Amino acid sequence: MEEKEYTLTRKSFLKGAAFAGFAALAGGSLGACAPNGSGNAPEKAAPKNSISGTYVGTAEGMGGDLRMEVTLDEGRIVDVRPHRNNETPGLTDLSFRLMPQEMVANQSFEVDNVTGATMTSTAIKNAVKNALENAGADTKDYNEKVERKKDAEDETVETEFVVVSSGGAGLSAAVTLAQNGKQVVIVEKMPRLGGNTLVCGALMNAWDPIRTKGTEYETNTVQDFIDWTWEGGNEAGKMDLIQAFAEQSWPTTQWLVDEIGVVFYKDLQGAWGHMPEDPNGLGFIYPLVKKVEEFAVPCFLNASLTEISMADGRAAGIVAEKDGGGILTVNASKGVILATGGLGHNLEMVKELDPRYENVNLSTNPVNATGECFAIAEAAGANLINMDSIQAVHFADPASGQVDWDIESANSIFVNKEGKRFMNEEMPRDDSVAGLSQQTDQLMFTISDSRDWPTMDTVTGFGVTIGECIERGKAYKADTLEELAAMLEIDPDGLVATVNEYNAMVEAGEDTAFHLETIGRRSKIEEGPFYSSKLTIAIHYTNGGIEIDPQAHVLDASGAIIPGLYAAGECTGGVMGTNRMGGNSVADVMIFGRIAGMAE
Repeated sequence: MEEKEYTLTRKSFLKGAAFAGFAALAGGSLGACAPNGSGNAPEKAAPKNSISGTYVGTAEGMGGDLRMEVTLDEGRIVDVRPHRNNETPGLTDLSFRLMPQEMVANQSFEVDNVTGATMTSTAIKNAVKNALENAGADTKDYNEKVERKKDAEDETVETEFVVVSSGGAGLSAAVTLAQNGKQVVIVEKMPRLGGNTLVCGALMNAWDPIRTKGTEYETNTVQDFIDWTWEGGNEAGKMDLIQAFAEQSWPTTQWLVDEIGVVFYKDLQGAWGHMPEDPNGLGFIYPLVKKVEEFAVPCFLNASLTEISMADGRAAGIVAEKDGGGILTVNASKGVILATGGLGHNLEMVKELDPRYENVNLSTNPVNATGECFAIAEAAGANLINMDSIQAVHFADPASGQVDWDIESANSIFVNKEGKRFMNEEMPRDDSVAGLSQQTDQLMFTISDSRDWPTMDTVTGFGVTIGECIERGKAYKADTLEELAAMLEIDPDGLVATVNEYNAMVEAGEDTAFHLETIGRRSKIEEGPFYSSKLTIAIHYTNGGIEIDPQAHVLDASGAIIPGLYAAGECTGGVMGTNRMGGNSVADVMIFGRIAGMAE
């Protein structure tokens, strides 16, 4: 498959070093990281037709129309490749790499889906089927069900450290260990590396004495970052963790840039936010995976943690179950690092732990965020804290739960179905979710104008253009507020009255309705065309988790260190308190992943 054929309508991530992670992320050149059964099967007899040529088929994917190109030679499928798609980069790479290989090898489009990318995988199969139909072929000649080989063999591995899971925390820990000359392996339950970090918004907070020079944030201090995180977490976090988090934020940022190869935009996003140039979490994951490859860190995919092995009160390794039932035993002489993420995709568990979300049925998390690690860690003696605190966001797509089509801007207001503002647009996430939960159908609409979106090529905060958002039906554009209200099916009189009232407060420099502190720096919403996105609530983050100390040691119920056991990232509790500030999650996984990786 040639790189140039893998085209995206979103911001390209195929340039330079960023694309180097494609094969590695999918397991292409990492040895043990290769998905089970990814090798080519023996060729089958060609179907009974003589069609030759290249044909394109289309199907509906997660990101809209997905096109696949199929080349036939005397009826035999000789090539299958992506033609055009708008699927989530990173999360779906393996589907585009592995499934076409299997289709060619087996002369069938009915190959197994890739776990974690079901909708995209199904769309690939449907698009290939459509291409065969366009070629005039009988698709029954190409629809034999092909099952991907799974691993039923038991296996034992000896190492110094084992890192469980491969999101930002796991990869940061593994790379740091490898940099320090330690022997380390990664065990991941998904068929690809990257974890939840692949689909994150990618904003990483850090105190930064360099990028703040000459800006309004130049006087920011580490203590300001500590206070902001502590207060934003409802003063329910652990101060020792927050202090380590803030103090290590700048050294970790330097490490990511200087040693890992992450490329951030020059300017900060607000007081603390660093945004990588590549979309979603790819700007972090691809460079980290490239380092994993450089250090030849063995990776075992499709293996789910079932037990932390203990010996004389010390974590001595793990047991994991392979996708075919085989047992993977990893004996780790120096330590086990848990980086298993949260439970945001397990909505049943979410509702049991945090009844505020009884009526929320969407999650921003991928399917791997199911939370079984918490019971496993607790069985090994770990203490769990703040487990009744789950965070939701108020800016998710009502159709999918995704957050990367939100066109909120610094000048946007939020209105409900009655066309009325109902909250301060800059409240903390937990307060914003609480406010939205009281609105009709738990729906809200961002309202902005052409000042924010002067051209269709203007890029949103999630790295896509406003034109793409409109084309996908994720954003709405109209010449008047009344027309916009009709598109959104909200009250037009209410919307017009709300915008007029808001504009008067902008002119006066005071928000007498909801006390928005930035009202004096905002622009009126008055220059058409006008724009909106439709948003709702989705589960997003696990605030609580495994209790750790500032060196990432796991603690028991008495506060004592469990020797040999470490944890980092969303599976831990204490940094966020009971409300995570936007941008702190990526910082947390990188900072404490790196700290865990410094274990001796």
